Amino acid sequence: MNKIICWRLPILLSVLILAAPSYANGLAVSPLKLSLKPNQQMTSLTVTNTGSKTLLVQGKVMTWVNSADLSGSEKASAMTLTPPIFKLAPKAKQLVRVGWQSQTLPPPSEQAYRVVLQEVPAPLAMAEGLKVTLAISLPLFAEPNNPAINRIDWEYQSDEQPQQILLKNRGNRHHRYTHVRITDAQQQPILEAPQLLYVLPGQHHGFSLPSMPLAFPLQIETTSDLGKQIQVLSAPPT
Repeated sequence: MNKIICWRLPILLSVLILAAPSYANGLAVSPLKLSLKPNQQMTSLTVTNTGSKTLLVQGKVMTWVNSADLSGSEKASAMTLTPPIFKLAPKAKQLVRVGWQSQTLPPPSEQAYRVVLQEVPAPLAMAEGLKVTLAISLPLFAEPNNPAINRIDWEYQSDEQPQQILLKNRGNRHHRYTHVRITDAQQQPILEAPQLLYVLPGQHHGFSLPSMPLAFPLQIETTSDLGKQIQVLSAPPT
């Protein structure tokens, strides 16, 4: 079973983890990705306290409008999370339910949200100025009742500094990438990106390339929820 586990860090800033690998001694959440089928009202996740102290955890659902981060997000009025705040004793588990605020028809297009679970610092820590908070952000996708269109375009941008390869999602569903590798015509590596990456419908992600002449055609190898794929990018017109 996949889990996301986070730990306390002795810093004065909030820590936000967007679906990262597993860690120890903190909060563990499973599954790492949530979805609502077209006629599904609610889904759920399990939160576990893997540490040695009781935690107070607060949850909320945010809109997700930017693939790269949570900029432009706001509280999702159409969604509910139950319970919105709870205590977790050491090694205890809590079932959290997430879904539509009221009975609703399937959305006309895929809707993307982030489920944010945040540790509430103890009053003593706040009084002493030690504000250590931990937040976990998980993706939630509400699926529409129409066929999936998977269309990904790759474009070379030479007028950008640095030069870039753009991954454009022209379909109607999100795509989740775990690895991107770009090589040139001589099979020399240009870019290796093994990070977790989501690209929402209608959005794009830019991969910055070294400031050097490129030997086209480029080969782009990806691992995503569509499996392993290879794309060939020809030289741009002169």
